[in-house]
Amino acid sequence: MSPVGLAGVGLVGQDPIRAGPGTATAEAGHPDLGEHPGLAATFARTSWRERSLRGASQASLVNNLNDGLTWGVFPLLFTDHGLGLAAVGLIKGLYPIL
Repeated sequence: MSPVGLAGVGLVGQDPIRAGPGTATAEAGHPDLGEHPGLAATFARTSWRERSLRGASQASLVNNLNDGLTWGVFPLLFTDHGLGLAAVGLIKGLYPIL
């Protein structure tokens, strides 16, 4: 099946979200959650004040650094050492198994 056909099957198979006539009225009745903190307050909270948020931020940073290296720098390094496109593709394809 072609990619366009698969996309069509995926779109047809989706169940549309149904909002009743009272949905907007019910959502409008919720109280405001207050003012949103600024960037400096959010940075301080996620960097120093709350340990769980600090750990999540650090894990996310390490994960993004790892992905950036494996998708950007390592293929350039492999081609610089003389590997062809097929070999680099094979290494990148096998990497998630490790």
